[in-house]
Amino acid sequence: MEDRENLQRLDDLVAKLLNGYKDLQEENKKLSNDLHASQLEVAQLEEKVSGLLQEKNHVHEKVAGILDAVEHWENAANDKQDDIAQPSSDEVGQKEIESSSQLFSMES
Repeated sequence: MEDRENLQRLDDLVAKLLNGYKDLQEENKKLSNDLHASQLEVAQLEEKVSGLLQEKNHVHEKVAGILDAVEHWENAANDKQDDIAQPSSDEVGQKEIESSSQLFSMES
């Protein structure tokens, strides 16, 4: 009788171990699937980040070009204002001649 009880206990223990092993296999399979899904998501996010970095660099280049154009435009405008505000030496000499000739002119 004792042998039967030992065999029954052994049978129960083996069944319990096999059920535990089966549960662990299912959990392992689920975790493997989750890992694979996570790896796919990471790859997609890395691709998205790469695209966003390229877009950022493109925008940066566009903004830098616009700023250069504005700076060039401002410099050109300042150069023209300097030319208007400070007449050339030829213009100054011509105005001096005109004003001195008016001093000695007989016309009023």
